[in-house]
Amino acid sequence: MKWGRPGYHSRMQPLPGTRRIELDPPPYIPYSQESPFSDTSTAAPVAGLTPSPLAASPLPHASVQAPAAAPSALPPLTLRITGLTKRYGDTTVFENVNLRVEPGEFVAIVGESGVGKSTLLNCMAGLDGWDAGSVLLAGADLGAMDDTARALLRRSAVGFVFQAFHVLPHLDVAQNIALPLMLLSTAADKKIKTPWAQDPRVEDMLAAVGLEGLGNRLPQQLSGGQLQRVAIARALIHRPQLLLADEPTGNLDPATAAKVMDVLSTQAREHGTSVVLVTHSQAAAARADRICNLRADGMDSFRNTRDERSARGEQSERDDRRDRSPARSPPRRPR
Repeated sequence: MKWGRPGYHSRMQPLPGTRRIELDPPPYIPYSQESPFSDTSTAAPVAGLTPSPLAASPLPHASVQAPAAAPSALPPLTLRITGLTKRYGDTTVFENVNLRVEPGEFVAIVGESGVGKSTLLNCMAGLDGWDAGSVLLAGADLGAMDDTARALLRRSAVGFVFQAFHVLPHLDVAQNIALPLMLLSTAADKKIKTPWAQDPRVEDMLAAVGLEGLGNRLPQQLSGGQLQRVAIARALIHRPQLLLADEPTGNLDPATAAKVMDVLSTQAREHGTSVVLVTHSQAAAARADRICNLRADGMDSFRNTRDERSARGEQSERDDRRDRSPARSPPRRPR
């Protein structure tokens, strides 16, 4: 039995001096069949967190011909970090970090390379531990939860865009984007025969990030910038209450980066989603409501007014275009 899409394994050549062994891996489980990962109806609720309607009730999964009904409004979510300290052995990455993110607020975190911006983002999601301080998400203390409780919280309320994409190579683009819908499905959803990858919400998200017509492609057939947009679409498909993005525009050209930032801003403004963005791009940071500068001994923050965001964004976009354009030699003087 061949596993995956046609042509996927044909590009994998054995090393010299070895021979290729054909194995029969476990069969692929379509979205419409029973899956041990697709039922969250019996999961224990997380203390202090209001269950998401996406996880607590059957999804409005319509046929391909009819558009899916929009899910009801999600409850507000507040992220609060107090006195957070992270160490690796005797080396302190950061300490005494305090941050509060209100529902619907767009916060950008900037700082020097190696100061721990990505590590701080992992702490916010409960993917990494810390040595002192606390992280409260919707009033729930992540430090007091076990790994299972943190995973359930992330599944229903948090979207994460990783810097390294983390796209599953044996699934096509539409299937990768539909993964959160499958994981949040209930027993009633599993009776529907339409594959999750054909859900109208997947097509809408593909259009929103500029990937129309690419749903059937494998990740190996996409560029780095396209893979980043797949990761962003996967994080936004279930309308999370908190979106954590680690350099989402790092591999994109200025025009595509602006479109991606439009998607992130719209998600925060229209659906009350809190967005925490880690970036080195001044153009991306200029779109945030608040910019936080992470240092080894704490964090400074200042608010962006509408006029300041516009001025910083225009200047930063010019700087980004200049940095990405090839260097030009000065004109030669006529002799």
